[in-house]
Amino acid sequence: HTACNIELLEARIAPAILLVTNLTDVSSGNPHDLDLREAITNSHAGDMINFKLPAGSGPHTIVLGGTELPVIAHKLAITGPGAGKIIIDGNGASRIFDVTDGSNATDSPVSISGLALIHGNGAGTVGNGFGGAIYSLESLTLKRCIISGNTSTNSGGGVLASTYTTGSKMSVSNCLISANKVNSSGDGGGLNLRADKSVVLSGSTIISNTATSEGGGTKIMVDSGTATISHTLISGNTSKGFGGGLFVADYGTVGSKVVIRSTNISGNSVTNAGDKGGGLYLAQGNFLLAGDTIRGNAAVLGGGGIEATQATSLRITGGTIAGNTVSGGTGGGLDISGGPHPLIISGAHITDNDASGNGGGVYLNNGGVIELIGAFIDGNTSGDRGGGLYDQGSTSTSIFGGEFANNASQGTGGGFDILGGASVDLHATKITGNFAKGNSGGGYLGASSSITALSVIVSGNQTNSRGGGLEFGGTGAFSVKGGAFIGNHAVSGGGVYLNSALHGTITSSKITGNASDNTGGGIYQAAGGTVTLGSGEAALITGNVALTDPDRHGI
Repeated sequence: HTACNIELLEARIAPAILLVTNLTDVSSGNPHDLDLREAITNSHAGDMINFKLPAGSGPHTIVLGGTELPVIAHKLAITGPGAGKIIIDGNGASRIFDVTDGSNATDSPVSISGLALIHGNGAGTVGNGFGGAIYSLESLTLKRCIISGNTSTNSGGGVLASTYTTGSKMSVSNCLISANKVNSSGDGGGLNLRADKSVVLSGSTIISNTATSEGGGTKIMVDSGTATISHTLISGNTSKGFGGGLFVADYGTVGSKVVIRSTNISGNSVTNAGDKGGGLYLAQGNFLLAGDTIRGNAAVLGGGGIEATQATSLRITGGTIAGNTVSGGTGGGLDISGGPHPLIISGAHITDNDASGNGGGVYLNNGGVIELIGAFIDGNTSGDRGGGLYDQGSTSTSIFGGEFANNASQGTGGGFDILGGASVDLHATKITGNFAKGNSGGGYLGASSSITALSVIVSGNQTNSRGGGLEFGGTGAFSVKGGAFIGNHAVSGGGVYLNSALHGTITSSKITGNASDNTGGGIYQAAGGTVTLGSGEAALITGNVALTDPDRHGI
């Protein structure tokens, strides 16, 4: 005979499915006819709560009786039949869901899907005043939900979900977040999300939410991983503080980042005179924006479309930044300061933005490395300098391809005003139809070390002062090679104006058909500088018009 060894296993409870059949907030007293409160109370870690609707019935509203649902303290999935079929109404008297296991060391993820949550007011057992519909200190997943018309005294008018637990995650997908509001003092009018490993917002609509501080539509923070916002509409939201539509911060170090992809951020606003980022505020960290539309947003102080402050790195690839405004400051479309290193803008269309101060399209004051690759900066206006672009103090600025067209400034640099860095390089860029009421119709280029303009096309630009096409300044050496300066107009230096401290060369560049009201229709060289013309260059400087020295002055 063979002996059998029997090993005793610990007791285990398999996850259960609890079915809600009582679609009121009043117990029927029947243990087989659960309401949602009873289902949450009876649930265990890993369970699922579903709903059963009467056959052929329309939408059902569960109106809470003055208090939030029981605190969810363990892993749980609540799945509704659709946000148009089950509506949970806080009745303006309480929050709806409260999620916490009471420990920062553990994470008890909860998912909620297929429900509409309305009229919560943030009153609850934990975190009273935060999170109008949902307050969560655990990982939270929301799918196919409507969260609308909720309010909170503090942060998270619709939802506040925040956890520092290692590995924690937040996800909101295919949801409508609308008309939620922070009433007193707080961030995230619609959503306020923070997690350690990841925050995901996808396929959702965030509209008409209001915050008294930051993130009118949404505030998102990630501590060590990645935040991803994709295929989402963020529109018509308002905040008094930074980020009328979206405020996002990456607090991690190596490897952490924020990706915003194929997202429409439009018609949002910041109302406080001292704050920025009407559409989007990038607080700190590493950022990639790819194929987004940032349109028709407004701020008072800066960054009508986008404000980036102290970012570690920023890359904008494709997309449109258009029709944004700043009424009392800088950077109608994009305002960047204190970083990033580097900043790369490639293939983006930055058009029809306006700022009362410098930088109608783009304002840069970051001291870093700037690259514009195939960017189209068109039709922007500024009340001071740099109609298309104002760049102050970047270490180096490189512009490859793309165009500056039909921008206008009330001060220097209709197309751009680039000054103060060590080097500036333009390669195969078109600069056309720009206007400056001050100097430099097409643009101003200034650097302490070197300026290079290679194969640029500068045409049809105008100024009421000097340098109709381009003005070169600073103290470094310059080189102009190839390209053409055609049909520009100024008082002095219709095509090109060279400041007194410059020394450099012009080679194989066609400078023709330009006009000056005074001197130097083609080129004006201020006294003190020296210019060397390459072989055959003198013959290419021809057909310009001025009262005196129609082609060249000072050369």
